[in-house]
Amino acid sequence: RMSSKGHGRTSTTRKESPLADFSRQLIAGGGSSATAKSIMAPFERIRILLQNQNMIIDPKYKKYKGPIDAMIRIPQEQGFMSFWRGNTANCIRIMPTYGIRFFLFDHFQRLCGRGYEGSNKLPLHRQVAAGALSGATTMVLTYPLDILRTRLSADVSKEGLYSGMVDVAKTTMKNEGFLGFYRGLGVSILEIAPYIGIAMGGYEYLKAYVGNDPVRKLGAGWASGLIASLVCYPMDTVKRQLMLDGALGCQSRYNGEIYTCIKTLYKEAGIRAFFGGCLVNALKSSPTAALTFVMNDYLRVLVGYERKF
Repeated sequence: RMSSKGHGRTSTTRKESPLADFSRQLIAGGGSSATAKSIMAPFERIRILLQNQNMIIDPKYKKYKGPIDAMIRIPQEQGFMSFWRGNTANCIRIMPTYGIRFFLFDHFQRLCGRGYEGSNKLPLHRQVAAGALSGATTMVLTYPLDILRTRLSADVSKEGLYSGMVDVAKTTMKNEGFLGFYRGLGVSILEIAPYIGIAMGGYEYLKAYVGNDPVRKLGAGWASGLIASLVCYPMDTVKRQLMLDGALGCQSRYNGEIYTCIKTLYKEAGIRAFFGGCLVNALKSSPTAALTFVMNDYLRVLVGYERKF
């Protein structure tokens, strides 16, 4: 087994079960992602509302004019803590998601890195491929949790349409059946594969050049997260729209069809329809990615997880 320190490789004789490895990565990946997401949760709530406010059917609802308007009105109309509405569900989703995602990324790195064993600089396209594979695989496993947190975050009523995550799950099952938990899965895979490929693969690629300096690593995570968020945002909009299609308090517009969603959005507002909340997302995604990646690196050391690639 190989253990990394800095950019060198030193051999160790310690062998552990895959379950022990997975448990350590689950702690590191889950802890880093939940911390970063909680810090940036207000921006995520604003982003989801700006991105999907066309779906809301509450007659009392007045659309937000932009991120500043949302930032002012949300605490006035829904209370200050509503900035974190859906964050608990998001953390429950994100902890296993990123734990699994980082764990799978290491294994896909080994798969994509054949012929580069012992090298610290896996080519960018191979890093991106490893990230895309881990992102798509994890999405299939954890998608229902993303459905629940999106519907909680998009709730704009003062009292809240849902009492919590369990209530969202019960309502979804009652109104839409089991398949309701997988509404928009196809477009979600099309969005998450390139996003994680660019963000995670880009960060790992840049790390080989910036070394272990935490500030430079944060810069690498920031840059890769920003590029990924801008490139993949239109597909994220389509994904969120389909997640909310027909949900409690939202319109039923697309019949779960990707093409219908894209056509309707473009007809209503042109290309701008796919970038609602994009600025807020860029401000949120970049530091979130940077914090998640760098904290994961340090937590891996803390819990004793050793990279296999």
